[in-house]
Amino acid sequence: MEEIENALNLVVNTTDQSSNMRKTLKEKIYQTVSTLRQLFAKITISGEQKSSEINNLTKKIGTLEAELLSYKEKQNERHQTPSIDSKDEQGEPGAGSNGVTSTGVTPTIAEEQAQRVALPTRQMTRQYTAVVRDTKPKIYKMTIRSKKALPPEEIQQLLKANINPGETKVGVTTLKSLNDSVLVETNSIEETEALGREIEAKCGEDLEPHIHRLRKSRIIIINVPEDIDTTNIEDAIITQNSELNLTKRSITAKFIQVTKRKYRNAIVEVGADTRRTILHRKIKIGWQICKTDDYVTTTRCFKCSNFNHRTMDCRGEMTCPLCAGPHTIKSVKATQRNINVLTVCRTTDNTTKAITKAHTALDKRCLSLQAVLERNRQNTEY
Repeated sequence: MEEIENALNLVVNTTDQSSNMRKTLKEKIYQTVSTLRQLFAKITISGEQKSSEINNLTKKIGTLEAELLSYKEKQNERHQTPSIDSKDEQGEPGAGSNGVTSTGVTPTIAEEQAQRVALPTRQMTRQYTAVVRDTKPKIYKMTIRSKKALPPEEIQQLLKANINPGETKVGVTTLKSLNDSVLVETNSIEETEALGREIEAKCGEDLEPHIHRLRKSRIIIINVPEDIDTTNIEDAIITQNSELNLTKRSITAKFIQVTKRKYRNAIVEVGADTRRTILHRKIKIGWQICKTDDYVTTTRCFKCSNFNHRTMDCRGEMTCPLCAGPHTIKSVKATQRNINVLTVCRTTDNTTKAITKAHTALDKRCLSLQAVLERNRQNTEY
C-alpha cells in the first residue's frame, strides 16, 4: 500500500510541475488519483476484515478438532481395556514391568536385569493422553535451607516474619519441615519463582531457596532404522519432517532400546511443546515411518525389589520379586511363584486403592508400581 501511495504522489507532483499541460487535463488527473486512493482504501479495509474472519474460523476449527480428539479418546477408553496378555506395538507378547512374561515362567538372568527397564506407557494404558489430562494438577516445589545451619522450625519463623505471600501474590499449598530444610509447594512455576526471588531479596543472608524443576518428558520412537543412533536421530527427525517446524536442540536422544525380537526403539527427551507436536504421530526416519508414544520410567532395586533406587544404594533386605522370600529371583522354587503380595506393596504409597489380590512385584498392574509412575508423571513437564 505504501508503494502505491508513493506512485500516486509521484503522478501528482509531476502534474504540478508540468507547465505545458492544460488545466482541464490536470483536474482529470487529480480526480483520477483521488478515486484510486479511495478504491485502495476500501480494498485495504476489506482485506483486514477477511483476515480477521479467517483467524476466527481457524480458532473455531482448532477448538472443534480438540473436542473431536477428546471425544475419540473417551470412546477408545470405553472399548480398550489394558491386558497383561496383550501384545505391544512391536508385536511382542505382553510382559510384566520387569521383563517377566504373563505365563509366570522364571526369567533368565537377562530377563532379571530387565527389572529396572523403563516402561512404555502403551503397555499399561492405550490412551495415555487421557491419563495425563485427568491426573492431579502439577505441584511445584521449593526447598529452603539455612546458610547458618538453623533448624527447620527457625527457618519457618524467618519466612513468616519477613515474607508475606499475599503481597507477592503467591498461593502456598504446603509448608512443612524436613530434616534440615523447609518444603514449600505452589500451583505454578511462576509463583514458585516469585517466592524464591522474594526470599533472596529479604532473607538472602540467612536462607537459600532451591526450586525443584520438572523433568522433561520422554518419547519412545518405535522401530527406527539400523543406521539411526543417538548421534544422528535428532537431525533425521528435523530434516525429514519439516512440516513439524522443529528446531535444533528441541530433541535430546537418550538411548536406543533393542527388544527381544530385535526391534530398535529410540528414547528421546523433549520439552512440553515438542511432545505435543510429535506425540502419537507417524514420523519419517530414513526409509521408515515410525510411531511415537510416551515413555514413563521407574527404577527397581535387584535386592529389595523396591522402587527408585539401585542395588548399590540399597539399605533394605534381600527380597525375591516372585515370592517375597529372603533370596534372589534365581533361587525361587516353582511352587513359590505368584503367591504373595510383596513387602513393596505394603510400604509404597498406594493408599488410595485397596490391594484386591495377591501378586508379584513383576505384575505391571501392581498398585505400588502405578503409584510410583503417577508420582513420576507429577514431576514431569507435559
